[in-house]
Amino acid sequence: MEEGKQSAADALTRTASESTLTVPAPVPKKQVPLWRRIWDDSWFLCGFALVIVVGHLAPNVARRGGVLRTEYTFSYGALALIFLISGLTMPTALLFANLKRIRLHVITQSMSFLIAPAIALAIVQCIRASGTTQIPTLVLAGFMIMICTPTTVASNVTFTRASGGDDAAALIEVTIGNLFGIFISPALVQLFLRDSLGLGIAKPKGDVTQLYLELIKHFGLALYLPLVVGQVIQNIYPGPVKKVSNALRLTKWASVCLLLLCWMSFSDAFYHGAFKALPAASLITIVFVNLGLYPFLTLICFLACRPPYLRKWHLDRRATTAVCFCGPPKSITVGIVLLQVQFAGFSPIEQAIFTIPLSLYQGQQLALAQVFVLAFRRWNRGADKDKKGSRVTSM
Repeated sequence: MEEGKQSAADALTRTASESTLTVPAPVPKKQVPLWRRIWDDSWFLCGFALVIVVGHLAPNVARRGGVLRTEYTFSYGALALIFLISGLTMPTALLFANLKRIRLHVITQSMSFLIAPAIALAIVQCIRASGTTQIPTLVLAGFMIMICTPTTVASNVTFTRASGGDDAAALIEVTIGNLFGIFISPALVQLFLRDSLGLGIAKPKGDVTQLYLELIKHFGLALYLPLVVGQVIQNIYPGPVKKVSNALRLTKWASVCLLLLCWMSFSDAFYHGAFKALPAASLITIVFVNLGLYPFLTLICFLACRPPYLRKWHLDRRATTAVCFCGPPKSITVGIVLLQVQFAGFSPIEQAIFTIPLSLYQGQQLALAQVFVLAFRRWNRGADKDKKGSRVTSM
């Protein structure tokens, strides 16, 4: 009996040792070179600086009506490609899941259409009350036009994805914001640019009906149609689409398309001499206001998503990231269409002055968002570590 027990024990020992030997050793992760990490984090910012320089040196190339006819190739083509890529890479189930998150929509859209315009109006009235003559009323009106636009249609999805946030939530907020923004933004402009607020000089002179039709056409062709087409293709051919997306790094190309839109915006401003038409004090004021406004709006979004001392009301980190990238930005696309149609009665130089706050805010929000990407990426990696730790503990 004792010999039988001993042989059984030996057999168990051998089995255990054999199973131990068959466990493969963990494969060490390949170390990414430092220069590659720096380039991955900053290539977009370098590209942004490049398009500003090129737009300044050769504005006729990428301006609307210029050599590249960017009013079609960029404003429609590049924008449509961004949302086609989003449609191809975004799981449909995620989109519908985020569509049901009412609090997410309330926070983001309230920031775009209520809180940000109210803060901007207070800033404009403070500037007017100071009695300064260095900031023309046209610039103040342009600032209000800028703040009345919905969230930008491309950069927030791109930056949310780059920072490890919930890009499905960002895409839903873009879609909702620009769907309602087609109707809300022109109404807000009419509301704020009144004689009673001291901005009557910028009273719209264009046909509002034509404005709505133009916005519906633009976003229908460049946003909603490509998004739907991408979703249909993804659901019919999920395997091939995923392989092609990974092989071609489609999300990177979406960022390149965003740079093309920025190139068009700055080329327009430089071509019409908008920056030369204003006093330096006016430009400096707008720059510093924007530098303070964007982080302040981001902070409000963050606190609304994760209010102190109310942990049960906290949104998860990735959804919070999406809100912080979707609430403060403003759409240069809607702003340009607003100026083209609703302010058609103004001269080209006046329209160019209107675009200065929008162009500056567009550039500054992209630069600041690039910095926030690094911060939110580290924050979201912390969430991943917490999840891994909780899984180990539970095991």
